[in-house]
Amino acid sequence: MQATKIISRFCYLIITLIFILPIFPNNKYILNNAQIITSENNFIPFLGYIEINNDIIENVQQGLYKNETQNINVINCNQKYVVPGFIDTHTHTESIPGMTSQQKLSKLNKDIVKNYYVQLPKSYLYFGYTTILDLSLGNKKGVEEFNSNIFHPQLLISGGPMAEKGGYPLHFLKSDHSFHSIDSNAKNYKTQINTAISNIISNNGVILKLYYEKGFEKNESLPNLSEKSFIYSIDQAHKNKISVIVHANSLEAYNETIELNHDGYAHGLWRWGNLNYNPKELPPEVKNILNKLITYKIAYQPTTQVMHGILSLYDHNFLEQEDVRKIIPKKLLDWLKNEKNQIVANEIKSGITKEQALEVFNKGQQALNYLAKRNAFLLFGSDTPSAAIHTNLPGYNGYLEMLNWSKAGVTNSQILKAATIDNAKFLNLDEKIGSIAKNKTANLLLLDKNPLDKIEHVNSIQKIILNGKIIARDELISNL
Repeated sequence: MQATKIISRFCYLIITLIFILPIFPNNKYILNNAQIITSENNFIPFLGYIEINNDIIENVQQGLYKNETQNINVINCNQKYVVPGFIDTHTHTESIPGMTSQQKLSKLNKDIVKNYYVQLPKSYLYFGYTTILDLSLGNKKGVEEFNSNIFHPQLLISGGPMAEKGGYPLHFLKSDHSFHSIDSNAKNYKTQINTAISNIISNNGVILKLYYEKGFEKNESLPNLSEKSFIYSIDQAHKNKISVIVHANSLEAYNETIELNHDGYAHGLWRWGNLNYNPKELPPEVKNILNKLITYKIAYQPTTQVMHGILSLYDHNFLEQEDVRKIIPKKLLDWLKNEKNQIVANEIKSGITKEQALEVFNKGQQALNYLAKRNAFLLFGSDTPSAAIHTNLPGYNGYLEMLNWSKAGVTNSQILKAATIDNAKFLNLDEKIGSIAKNKTANLLLLDKNPLDKIEHVNSIQKIILNGKIIARDELISNL
């Protein structure tokens, strides 16, 4: 009996190794016969090979690899396309699409919430996001929980955004533990800011997010950070080599912050006040701001899915899509389909019509088109989820963001550039990630089709290479 058990365990081990080894190959291997698309070659594909050792790219060369070394695993890519892993610089990993904080905390939804967080990292990887930035998360604990999953992208955090005391969004939050609340009227406002910057650094934050938003409709008189607080925050962040991104989406907010020496905007310019929308011509006031963005080389993160996600609330078949079923656990999907649970979605639809949402979306698209044609510094971020609505889903939201950019007239190479090397540069991480080059982290995607031909081809992922480990895409489909 004991011998039978030993033999059974041995057979199980062999079977396990057979299935695991193709996914997790030897420490060193070669991706050969690949069409490589990376910023080092201006996103022009070239036939070549990539040497990977553990989690690092050791070499990238044109031409085919000649196997002169024995006992090295050479993987024939059959001239499929290899691109850098995508980076999403605007996510909120603690939020659950379609769930309010009260619904999330309900005991009735305990298993649904648990399943979502188990699937969450895999959903981002399924669409090729090997690095994501949470602009709200302020502590290491959230990173540790996220990383407890077997498959997970690199999660970067802001270390906590900064906002004026009583301003947006602190005015609406019962708990602001992830935010740094600054009282610009206090004598010790500099001390408050220094403490916030120190906390960001101690929590391994990679960016400072400043809120500049007066609110919406009846709450449009909320206080903002004063100019002196704003400038001092930026100076202290820059002294610590931390980039600063500003939450703003209105013409007024852009006008009041454009000259203050920050590095980028976390939302597109889609609210124009009383200016009329003309699909053929931008208003001069909007052009003036966009031209300053170009001149000052300020990064622009359009987050088009914020408004397109609202438009999708009117699509009753949104949750029936095949890609959605693959990345959302069944219990959560069934829960989201129940309109009684769609509290925020119903509130939004009662406050804005589809036509109104479309006009705001089109304003953002028009501004994006203007900047793309002039080679502005574009950041790629999806704002997932932008609100507690079921149409901002992890990973998939980024894919839809790419489609929106393409429809706005952004070229496919510009989209790839924004989602890879330019995002890495903005985060001061371009020596480690963002392209396919020697000594960089081996975060790569193997695509069946050329994304430069059609942006939808970014969804033709065959394999995800994460820190040198090869993951079959099907391994990331939700089985919960």
